[in-house]
Amino acid sequence: MDLAPGTFYWPSETYGHSPALATRSGWLSLACMPFVFATATKTNWITWLTGVSHERLQVFHRWISYAFFMLALLHTFPFVVYHIRFHDMEEHFSGSLMFYWTGIVALVIQAWLTFVSHSTIRNLGYEFFKMTHFLGAVIFMITFFWHCDHTLTSWDYFIATAALYVPCYVYPWLRTCFKNGINQRAQVVVEDCGFTRITIPAKFDWKPGQHCFLRFTGFGLPHAILSHPFTICSSPSTQPDEQSELVFYIRHQSNFTARLYQHGLENPNTLVPVLVEGPYGGINLQNYNNSDRLLVVAGGSGASWCLPFIEQFARDNSMPADAERGQVTTDDKESLPVSAPSGRNHSRLLSLRVILATRDISSRIWFLRTVGELLSKYPAINVSYIHVEVYLTGDAAEESDLANITPKDPASQASFKESATLNNKLSI
Repeated sequence: MDLAPGTFYWPSETYGHSPALATRSGWLSLACMPFVFATATKTNWITWLTGVSHERLQVFHRWISYAFFMLALLHTFPFVVYHIRFHDMEEHFSGSLMFYWTGIVALVIQAWLTFVSHSTIRNLGYEFFKMTHFLGAVIFMITFFWHCDHTLTSWDYFIATAALYVPCYVYPWLRTCFKNGINQRAQVVVEDCGFTRITIPAKFDWKPGQHCFLRFTGFGLPHAILSHPFTICSSPSTQPDEQSELVFYIRHQSNFTARLYQHGLENPNTLVPVLVEGPYGGINLQNYNNSDRLLVVAGGSGASWCLPFIEQFARDNSMPADAERGQVTTDDKESLPVSAPSGRNHSRLLSLRVILATRDISSRIWFLRTVGELLSKYPAINVSYIHVEVYLTGDAAEESDLANITPKDPASQASFKESATLNNKLSI
């Protein structure tokens, strides 16, 4: 659409002062802007219409931004070449100062937004990236709006962008304040394996694999402004008189997670003010409900991500025999059809296999103990249909003696045994 027409420059000044390539590129670049913002928010219209979660849309957000920037370059340089060719660059630059300076500032900020967002740079400091990314976007929109100067229908694209972005930006704040609550408190505890466990009472339901964004307002203004994504490692309560709890297990790295870990060590079981935004993402429940066999694979700190799947499977397979056959008997001896939990068909046996690879012996012990405690809450479950395999990798695989470190938990419904085939594997 940009290069295919073939006419890049006009043969003489009589055609005007806008090279054909620059004009096409400018309008195509401007047309990318609503799509960049439409895929930028966690709550967005595309997710609402298609069910595709925001983290998957980040691929489109990133590549549309690349196209946005490349078209902006193709809009800029033809003007430079054109006016140098006709020897009026200085005159045109001084006479159109607003267009050139606002365009230069917008292009520099756009380059920052595009390339600093790469994961290699972003991972160096997430908090710094997020603050500068938001600030840069504000400066870019102001200078770009000024640069367009209501040329033809250019401002219509800004109206379209605002119509797409503003409701999606405001809605999560409204949901956080009025649904999830602004008086939430998080309990921060450091586990034996080094994970930081965060527990927050919840007023909503969620499904396995979903995540929330947490704002810890008690750690200063920067952390109150910024939100951090963490995967939910628990399941909502099924009892009407029991409070659901969001549980997050975090392996500390640097910056905020390191500060949270240190706070948990110095102030165990203390309550910290927090704002909860979400939940987002999650698995495809239709595929989950239609599965005969479930396979969950995780590594390292992803061990905690497996827990909701194990508990969901235990719940779905802990029904009474009558409910499993799809009938219940009333006091009048009348058989009524019932639906299985989560819409699952229980006419056939299901199995769950969890495979975890970790380099940390303490994480393995913690995971197996936690799984045992979780299954102990469902005495009706047949544990023979659940297979949990934990593999040690790296130095831990060479140093460990599984026979000596196998955990024995009398409260667990699962039996832990050493594999006869792999020295670095434990099975439930």
